[in-house]
Amino acid sequence: MAILFVYTVCSILLFLYDPSTTSSITRSLCLETTFLFTRDPESCAFSYEYAKNSLEDKSSTCQTKCAVKIENVSKRKNVLWDLDIAFGTASITLNTPCPEKDDYTKLTMIINCPNWNTVNISVGGYCRQDEQCQRSEHSAVCKDERCVCKTGYILFNLKCHEGNLALNQSCSLSEQCVGSPYASCLGGKCSCIEGYTAENETSCVQIKVSVGGYCNHDEQCQGSNHSGVCKLEKCVCRAGYVLSNLECLEGNIVLNQSCSSRDQCAGSPYASCLGGICSCIEGYTAENETSCVQSQMSILPMFQHQEANIGTTLGALFGGLFLGVILTTVAVIIIYRRSETHVNKRDELTVKFSDNDACCSAKVVDSNALQNIQTKDKKREIFPNSGSEETVIYNNVYGKPKIEQTQDDVYNHLHEQGTRDDADYYDHACDASAYTGDMGDYSHLQHTTS
Repeated sequence: MAILFVYTVCSILLFLYDPSTTSSITRSLCLETTFLFTRDPESCAFSYEYAKNSLEDKSSTCQTKCAVKIENVSKRKNVLWDLDIAFGTASITLNTPCPEKDDYTKLTMIINCPNWNTVNISVGGYCRQDEQCQRSEHSAVCKDERCVCKTGYILFNLKCHEGNLALNQSCSLSEQCVGSPYASCLGGKCSCIEGYTAENETSCVQIKVSVGGYCNHDEQCQGSNHSGVCKLEKCVCRAGYVLSNLECLEGNIVLNQSCSSRDQCAGSPYASCLGGICSCIEGYTAENETSCVQSQMSILPMFQHQEANIGTTLGALFGGLFLGVILTTVAVIIIYRRSETHVNKRDELTVKFSDNDACCSAKVVDSNALQNIQTKDKKREIFPNSGSEETVIYNNVYGKPKIEQTQDDVYNHLHEQGTRDDADYYDHACDASAYTGDMGDYSHLQHTTS
């Protein structure tokens, strides 16, 4: 008997946990709940437990209740394949985007909404077109498959309330008062929140603004003592007070009065806050309650320092002037010498040559050359300071050379090798003993004819 009992229990357990065992889910649900399940990616591969837990209403309010049924749900592998929806007398079949899978059971969800009005849907309800959203006031808009409020209205407790209300307008919730920044619904009216005051019907401005804060009017600057002045859109201290560490402190304090900042001691020139008391700075002494004068001990070093500065300045001035004179003089001398050298180089010699055909009357014949004279057919006469056979043309030469050279031949004779005469030909050269002038001066030579 014991063995039979154990066998029976095991058979029951295997039947209960057999994956091939199917069940059905039948419930009355909000239409929104069913559509949330169909849009869930898990609906393409879900188990019986997942479907049972998901198909439950999470909201206490529901626009429309529908009968939902899924048959033959497997314990583990299911895929939602399509939907059969009935709205009153109308019905529609929709396919889900789930792909077909092997070893998965294709299921159909049956949705029956006999009381669902396809035209008169409340705000928040499921819809396909704007014309369906006519049940709630100020709705008439279908967005993301839901009836929503029209532009300018906000949803609260399944009702559309007017939004963007200005100050002092009637309201039911603070979200309606967004038309005025820093406003809220207080006592059934849009009013400025604490710390702000109404500037006009549309704006709330801050009050008790600290010094240095943004402002539009003097009345806002009440957050700091001795402020109350709005200047250039910022709260500043009143006249006679100075700003220190975001506080307005009394200014223009004279000597020997209490202070906490040196800026307060402006009532006495050369004074500062020393040890909590307005006192003269170093080098100055109090003459009375309002004046600080320079002490004699500090004047003498100052004068010595000034005299030293004057001496240094004058020394630098005269030293620079003297150096400038020297440099200018040297520059003038260099320029003058260079100009003189340039003029001397440009002076041209004036040379006068006799015609090569002319010969002076004086001749000197060496006795050793008589034999050479007899053997020569023609005597060659060489004149003093005469040129070569081809004489270069100069602008300052009066004689006419035998061979005239073009400008391109000028100075070419410097590279030519002259004709070499025998030593016997120089014995008939004219005597130049009569020439006593400077060898560099050729102006005494006269033109001679043959």
